[in-house]
Amino acid sequence: MTVLPDGVLPDGVLLDRVLLVSGGTRGVGAAVAAAAARAGARVVVLGPEATADIGGATYRQCDVGDVSQARAAVAATVAANGRLDGLVNAAGPAGGATLLDTTPELLDRQLALTLRGPL
Repeated sequence: MTVLPDGVLPDGVLLDRVLLVSGGTRGVGAAVAAAAARAGARVVVLGPEATADIGGATYRQCDVGDVSQARAAVAATVAANGRLDGLVNAAGPAGGATLLDTTPELLDRQLALTLRGPL
């Protein structure tokens, strides 16, 4: 897992803030979620499957490329926490393809996750 250095987010700087992190189950998203939790945030991690133990975070299965799932995740976060203070969109498709191997379907999936999902 990618790890952000200690002190990137000072202790308490996000105290009691509610943060939603899409793509927070691995890579940069997991590192941001862990750092935000250490800084005092209540973190809700969205992803297709729980792949990392993010201390202090709540996991919710969600395909952010699916508008109805993304809206439901936001609504559930607000219902559970009374509000939502921030969003980190780190979702992206697993694996990758070269430009020549990118199909229209793969491009549609990438755009759904990275552009439409956060809306």
